[in-house]
Amino acid sequence: MKSNAVSGITVCDGKREVERMLDQKISDEHTNEEEQHPDKGFLVWIVIVLIVIARLLLQRITGSLEGTEFYITAGITGVILALITSLGVIYGWNTLFKKTGSIVLKILLVLVLLIAGTAGVFALFSPEAEPFAVMVCGNDQEGEVSEYGRTDVNIVAVVNPETAQIALISLPRDLFIPNPGLNYEYDKLTHLGNHGIENTKYGVSWWLNEDIDYCALVNFTAFTELIDAIGGITIDNPYEFTYSWEPAVTFAEGKIHLNGEEALLYVRERYNLVNGDFDRNEHQQIVLKAVIRKIFSIKGILSLPSLLSTARNAVITDMSTVDLLMAAGRLLLHIKDLNLYSASVEGYTSYEYCASIPDTPVSVVWPDEDSAWYAAEVLETVENGGIPGK
Repeated sequence: MKSNAVSGITVCDGKREVERMLDQKISDEHTNEEEQHPDKGFLVWIVIVLIVIARLLLQRITGSLEGTEFYITAGITGVILALITSLGVIYGWNTLFKKTGSIVLKILLVLVLLIAGTAGVFALFSPEAEPFAVMVCGNDQEGEVSEYGRTDVNIVAVVNPETAQIALISLPRDLFIPNPGLNYEYDKLTHLGNHGIENTKYGVSWWLNEDIDYCALVNFTAFTELIDAIGGITIDNPYEFTYSWEPAVTFAEGKIHLNGEEALLYVRERYNLVNGDFDRNEHQQIVLKAVIRKIFSIKGILSLPSLLSTARNAVITDMSTVDLLMAAGRLLLHIKDLNLYSASVEGYTSYEYCASIPDTPVSVVWPDEDSAWYAAEVLETVENGGIPGK
């Protein structure tokens, strides 16, 4: 074949280059068209799933789908959702994520989608979550969490997921109540924990005449780890005070940020407080409220992977993961209406013989009947969806 040399390029070479450029242009146009128009099959799957979800919710609302039939239908829908989620991640990676240069941001987006999806499924497909009560305790140990030990923190929490209400009732550590582990003889509340966290739950439940469904226990080490896992908390401290031991940390009045170690010192101090243990109970409620609000904030939700990883080894509880996710999912549906209520059982001190220390009188707190009655009323009101004090 004849060829004419022009600037060192033959006619044949020129034709091949033109053909290659035309092919590349057609390919680029096809690729751009695909990017602008997502796979139709994927969109069809999404429409199908949305129809199934809408039908399932409608049947649930009208009451025509109940019991086993509901759970089977929800389970099948869950499998379909899992498939769609997988396809969505793949599709998203090829479109959105490839345009995001930071690998950290990519991982963060995946985690947010997974967390939101999990909570959403439990929120939408679970039956209405019933109110429940939790005995929240903190013992005075360090290192590995043990279910046996004296409890310095004793709070009864009633959670109503459907009305987004949480009631917190603080009990003095020296409250003089019957100890189930010692034939219901009177003892200091803190000593009930020496027979296990379940014994504390049963004792407080019997004394308050309130069914307590679950218990949750942390120790000093676990407490600091959990606070750090959510990035610390911000509280509104009602007055300035200094921790009475080393390190002598001073907590200023007003809004302050606390890390795990500082939060532990804040909830432990009682000797430099005007009302001693009763003021410490107030500080414990302040911290617990801050923790709850932080967990259900945007920053808290983003820190859930770290929190769940820490909680797995730091908290002893008889509440199942499924029950926890169901309650959290329902609360998230009403999170903007979340209301926290609190009360404390007060009393007067005296020296009495205790079941755990029968030979020597020790300082105890006899409960004030009015405050105990009001605390029980707050728990019952929130459990029934009412507003305490009204």
